[in-house]
Amino acid sequence: MNENDLLERYLSRLQLAAPPPPTERGLRDLHLAHLVHVPFENLDIPPASRCAPGCSLMEAASPSPARPWS
Repeated sequence: MNENDLLERYLSRLQLAAPPPPTERGLRDLHLAHLVHVPFENLDIPPASRCAPGCSLMEAASPSPARPWS
């Protein structure tokens, strides 16, 4: 898949017929279309090694050396 194909697929997902102009307004329109048409999900699914069947939610959510940001 080349760059043009990716751009066409992205614009289609945003329901834009063509790329917006390279202006402040065009950037604002592109950003708004992305916010409206691309859902955001912040999923953090613990790997199986961190949470064995039957472990508590607190155990699954506890900080881990592999995830220093938790």
